[in-house]
Parts: sequence; C-alpha cells; structure tokens
Amino acid sequence: ATGDACTTIGVTRGASADGSTMVTHTSDCAQCDSRVAYIPARHWPAGAMRPIYTAKLEYPREVSNRSETYLPAPGQEWSRAVGFVPEVSDTYAYWEAVYGYMNEHGLALGESTTAGNFPVSQRGSALLWIRPLTQMAMERCRTARCAIDTMGALAEVHGFYGEDAGASGAGEALVVADGKEVWVFHITGDATGTSAFWVAQRVPDGHVVAVANNFVIRQVDCEYQDNYRCSTDLLSKAKAIGASSGEGALDFARAMGPDIRNFSYTPGYSPIPMYTTARLWRVFSRVAPSLGLRLTDNPYDVPFSVKSERRLSHRHLMDLKRDHYEGTEIDLTVGPMAGAFGSAHR
Repeated sequence: ATGDACTTIGVTRGASADGSTMVTHTSDCAQCDSRVAYIPARHWPAGAMRPIYTAKLEYPREVSNRSETYLPAPGQEWSRAVGFVPEVSDTYAYWEAVYGYMNEHGLALGESTTAGNFPVSQRGSALLWIRPLTQMAMERCRTARCAIDTMGALAEVHGFYGEDAGASGAGEALVVADGKEVWVFHITGDATGTSAFWVAQRVPDGHVVAVANNFVIRQVDCEYQDNYRCSTDLLSKAKAIGASSGEGALDFARAMGPDIRNFSYTPGYSPIPMYTTARLWRVFSRVAPSLGLRLTDNPYDVPFSVKSERRLSHRHLMDLKRDHYEGTEIDLTVGPMAGAFGSAHR
C-alpha cells in the first residue's frame, strides 16, 4: 500500500535555542526508497549537461554514478535520462534521500506534497519535478533566496509536474533554511503544462512555520522581494486563467490549490481536511499556547506562522514529530482504534 503524510517544520534563528535555523522533514510515503546518499562536489567542463530522471519513489529510485549509493546492484539497469539542463561549472556536495536535504554550506530543506489546481502529466512537455529541483538547489546555492530563485527559474523554463499523478499531487511545498533565514516555497504547474507558477514567503524571525500537505502562503506582495519571491508575471497570469479576480493581493493558496474541505485526496473517499489542519494546529498550539488556537477544519483560519513562546532546540522538534495529539480531543492513544494497549499507530 502507498500513503503520503509529509510534515515539515521550520524554525527561525530568533525561535531557536542556539540561534540557528532548523528544518524538519518526514517523508511518510510507505513505498519510498529511503536510502540516504552522499553526492560529492564536482567540477564540470564547459558545455556539460545535467541529466534529469523521471519521477520514481520506489527502490531503486535512481541507478547512476552520481553517488556510490546509486551504483547498480546485480540485475539493475542504469536509469535513463528523460532530458537535460545546462550544468554549472562547479556543484556543491550534499546529502539527499527522496529529495536533496542539506549541502556543505548548511543550506537545508524539508518537503510536503500538496494538491494543486493545475495537474500536469508526467508524459507531457514539462521536464522537472520536485526532486531534481531540490537537488539542483543543493548543487548550486548557499542561501535560501538563491535556492528559491534557482528552482523557480528552472521550472519556468523547463516546466514542472507533480510527483504524484492528478490534482492530489500537483503541487509542492518546501521549507528552506540557510542559517540566517527561513522561507516557504510553493510550486505547481501552469495552465499550459510547459512552465510553472511559484511563490515564496520569508518566515518572520522568532517564528515557527509548518506545512502539512497543503499550500499555506496566502496574500502575496510580489513587489516586496525581501519578504516574497514570485514567478514571472504571476499576478497577471493568474488573472488571465481565471485563478484570481485581479482585485487586491493574490491569495496563492486559494488561487492555486483546492479547498481541502471539499477536495478528496483519494477518489471515492470523503474529504479529510483535518488531515492537514490538525497537524498545523498541534505544532502551533504547542509552540505558542497562549494564542489559544482552536482545532478547525478550515485551512484558511490557520496562520502562516506563529511567534514561538520559547526557544526551541532540536530535541523540542523531535518531540513535536513524535506527538500523537495526546491529551486533546483527537488523542490517538485512546478510543477503539487504539486497542487494548493504547497504541497511537494505525
């Protein structure tokens, strides 16, 4: 069976115990190849082209010479590139698993697949999906801003498609951190199937952000580049395809993604909006309890980020990731499904 429930949390310098930035990721896909691979730094000759492989999550996700981890085992065939993009002269070393996670300069990210209103076929003209975008960000950048601009520019030129087929996996969200700043990056295919819509928002210092399989960036001010980054002509293109009225600021989450209260991730099943909102509520209510946030099924009532009421360490983040809503109205350790031993695991 397959399943997806990726949660990523970002902590800014002003919210961390030691003044660092932190980002988490749970790649909760039952079918994924979870091996961690080290990709060494490389110098490339002029005119070199970087191969792009098609979306594959299962083992082996890649068979190549990019890492010792990917060298072919007996009976495995080399992965075949579906396309190429121009390579840069020098690429940084980094660690990756299902996605590129952290490079030698401390650039790091976490991922969460989202639904989107513009699903693009993997068999169409679009070349890129989220894994190669994160890999090239790790290879080419030292800062979150560079990573965002690099991923966005590549996707606009070469096209973007979701790693999961259909609207349920048409979008992607990343939390990107570089030791100084934390940003949230959203991307989805566009109406032509050959480019991409994307946006990014900086997380205010002292705040914590979380993403749980749904877009969280709301009103966007593309002119204010210290806080926002946008794809080319985002506002006018969104209006041209009817995703936005063009009046006031663009609400990216509403324009580019479905209302999860009325959207079914799995065809034939009822919508489960708290699949997203409960995770966000629990993270925010634990780091900022005095806000008195209430559990809701409305994603538009959940803030983008909250100011943390204590300085968080990596141990605090690990504890958040282990949370089963204990002591709340949706405590997974009680009730018939928890069984005789109060197991939170379903």
